[in-house]
Amino acid sequence: MAETLISPGVLARENDQSFITAQPLVRGAAIIGPTVKGPVEKPTLISSFSSFQALFGGALQSGSSQYTYLTSIAANQYFQNGGESLLVTRVTSGSFTSATSSIIPTGSGGPESGLSPFVLETISEGVIMNSGDESVGNGALTNGSADNIRWEIASVNTASGVFSLLIRRGDDTQSKKVILESYNNVSLDPFSRNYINRAIGDISSTVVVAADGSGTFLQESGSNTNMSSYVRVKQVNFKTPNYFNNDGSAKDEFTGSLPTIGSGSVYGGFGDAGGDNINSSMPNNFYNTIDGDNTQGLEGTDYTNAIALLANQDEYQFNVISTPGLYYEDYSSTCNSVLNNTIARGDSIYVMDLVAYNQQINDVIGSSGAGGIDSSYAASYWPWLQTVDPNSGELVYIPASTFIPGVYAFTDASSDPWFAPAGITRGGMGQVVR
Repeated sequence: MAETLISPGVLARENDQSFITAQPLVRGAAIIGPTVKGPVEKPTLISSFSSFQALFGGALQSGSSQYTYLTSIAANQYFQNGGESLLVTRVTSGSFTSATSSIIPTGSGGPESGLSPFVLETISEGVIMNSGDESVGNGALTNGSADNIRWEIASVNTASGVFSLLIRRGDDTQSKKVILESYNNVSLDPFSRNYINRAIGDISSTVVVAADGSGTFLQESGSNTNMSSYVRVKQVNFKTPNYFNNDGSAKDEFTGSLPTIGSGSVYGGFGDAGGDNINSSMPNNFYNTIDGDNTQGLEGTDYTNAIALLANQDEYQFNVISTPGLYYEDYSSTCNSVLNNTIARGDSIYVMDLVAYNQQINDVIGSSGAGGIDSSYAASYWPWLQTVDPNSGELVYIPASTFIPGVYAFTDASSDPWFAPAGITRGGMGQVVR
């Protein structure tokens, strides 16, 4: 245990975390579905709805209409009713990539212009992350929004070889900054304790489907845990190893490698189907219009990798899983994949919808799902429910699996089973179909 005397009467004491017993993991729910932004096909543990919104976004704007993905409504209900941890896996139509930082200038005498001392990469993927160029109006960005970000070098100390990096919201201005994260005394010296890769993190992952059929997994690259919720370090072009001379002065060849004070944007994020899940070549059905051809802009096969990843019981732990927007009648193959994984894991239950909106109870009971599935690892609820869209304020119909994980969380957290869970405005809990 290290101790440092800061000033008379002030002692800083460093606790060795290796001797502190880790708290037990609280098993929660897992939800697979589309979101406005966020990492694609990378299961992410969330502990609050505000964290969900920061990473995965809120409302979706399509033309003149505004929608809320069922994934977002499910997350809201889950945390509102006492849920503590939620494993979210975003699915998209096609491939998506991250955005990277615009050119970060260096000091005079530094390395060649046109090359940044380091490059940041957004954790979220898709066109929505591109914040555009800086305009003349108070430093606003042309495409800046609440869903993307910008960067700022706030201070530089060439004598110490450090600088401050701010991650700001994309829609702020120079006079009204919205600072999401700040990193002080960051260094480009790989031998420094506050080397930028360690301070921010540099781990990225790629979904790999094993050629031998042994499974689907995330292959990671990088060495330092991601500390930021918004960016990671993609590369460092101008390192300053052992920044100081023996006399404690800064080496002349490194002082110009540090970034200069200024701000910029991120760009280069890509996504198929126009950059998000909204595909202009096919109808995009939400809420009660979801059908067998389109579920919130997706098809059943878009869920394949996410479902396969969550089959890994050692890597991902949860006690209930749902896929709001999929139902057995038209997406039996995809639903069966989730069910088979749940049975194989043996530690959770799959909340499955059986039919589309506006079906009668006889149709539900007589469906292939209700009649053909006999499992202790699945449950289905009917009918669809009506609730208020948290973003548009309109009444919308949603499948029961959007609410049930929250009901389970409420039951676990409450001592009064007759107290109604939050969010259900009409329809009641309906009937249970096993």
